[in-house]
Amino acid sequence: MEVKLRIPEEWKVIIDNYVREKRVDESTAVRMLAYEELKRYTLKLLSEGKITIWQAAKALGLTISEVIDLAAELGYELGPTEEQFEESLRYAEELK
Repeated sequence: MEVKLRIPEEWKVIIDNYVREKRVDESTAVRMLAYEELKRYTLKLLSEGKITIWQAAKALGLTISEVIDLAAELGYELGPTEEQFEESLRYAEELK
């Protein structure tokens, strides 16, 4: 997907510093910065149960194991919510 966007002039000093630090061009710098936020937002959706771990891995270009590691590194909890866990327990009781 190709997107054209206008970057506020106020961001230029930050992006210029990022370009120098990472030794990349401006377009690459903006993509790298966008990817950092994409990771966080993807993990937020995953931790809220709005996407699957497979969808998160695919979106981020990572393996499922790498997504789990990244979530732990950035402090996101994965797994069922308390409500989902309780629902599972009720369902298990019904099966007995």
